[in-house]
Amino acid sequence: MATLIERQIEDWEKRGVVDAETATRLRDDIGAGMARARGSHATKSARRFSFFQVVAFFAAISIAAAVLIFVAANWEYVPRLVRVSGVMAIVAFGYLGGAFVRQRFGLRRTLVEEAFYLVGGAAFIGGVALVGQMYHISGDTRDAALLYAAGLGLSGFAVRSRALVAVAAGWITYWHLEGPQAGNLLSLQFLVFAISIGAGIAFAILTKARWLRRVLYLAGLVGLVPFAWEVLKYVADLYDSIPPEVRIAVWVAIYVLSLVAILAGRFLPEVANRISPLSAKRAGGQFAVGLLSIAFLHGELDTDAGLIVVSCLAVIFVLAALYAYGRDRRVIRYISYVVFVGEVFIVYGETVYSMLGTSGFFLALGLVLAVIAFVVYRLERLWKARKSKEATNA
Repeated sequence: MATLIERQIEDWEKRGVVDAETATRLRDDIGAGMARARGSHATKSARRFSFFQVVAFFAAISIAAAVLIFVAANWEYVPRLVRVSGVMAIVAFGYLGGAFVRQRFGLRRTLVEEAFYLVGGAAFIGGVALVGQMYHISGDTRDAALLYAAGLGLSGFAVRSRALVAVAAGWITYWHLEGPQAGNLLSLQFLVFAISIGAGIAFAILTKARWLRRVLYLAGLVGLVPFAWEVLKYVADLYDSIPPEVRIAVWVAIYVLSLVAILAGRFLPEVANRISPLSAKRAGGQFAVGLLSIAFLHGELDTDAGLIVVSCLAVIFVLAALYAYGRDRRVIRYISYVVFVGEVFIVYGETVYSMLGTSGFFLALGLVLAVIAFVVYRLERLWKARKSKEATNA
């Protein structure tokens, strides 16, 4: 934002709206404001950090893991009533301890409060497993996951524990993914999952828990993976039904259009700006589409000769992208390097045992690249001389 303001001030100064002294004062004031903001943010971050709370939180996680392992053990020599009473006592200790910390310290000890709740939640999970073991209650892990999600989620809403809600989101996601209709968005299973995640997001918004909202968004996306997989399989079946010659022709056409768009956006800006897909502003998208076409052509032309052809097309494409935007766009430059090295390894891995001869291919590739470099060098000198001559004549 400050960069935009500074550019505006520079424009005002050039157009005479403000004088040089006023522009300097405005820039100094912006710099001082940014320094104060950074200092304030660093101070707030330092105040929010508490080594004691972090250590306590880690300790709670360790204790929770110990509780789960301990409860899951076979307590053959402990009476059932003592087992259940002990687990209930740990649950009560966790939830009451968290409530005490909230009442006594408020938001200053949030991590300690969440640590108590995690201990109680872990005891609840262990208690369910223990009861099922003692009384031989039938059911599988998926059924238990739904019970865990419901118990932890409802208790998390009740005590306003973000950690418990996050753990409940993990369990409900597991329950959904393990279900028989994980890829069906119209099933009751997905409806339960969506309502649960939606309730968690609403809770995160009300409590202003940004990290919890992100966790729940991630859980929702993970829950959509089976549906996305089904869609991809359907699209793949449709794609396979298209004749191979048509598929190859389409991807070659997309490759050529991407290559033309990259070169036109760089060397014919007046024409490219009138045609939005060719504009230099869309160079990143043009580059990505070209790489996508190369990837699909690799899949279509899987013979040795086809591999050589596609690799040559890939090298030509990344060289064109580097020549057009390599200096100005760092992402395109680095991805081009990675693609070139990847093509070299692919060719080496596929042709090392074939009759094509890997060394011969790389020799030919090196000679071709040397010729291209020489041609580019000559063209750059020619264009530079032409621009100098035009500038002199003007």
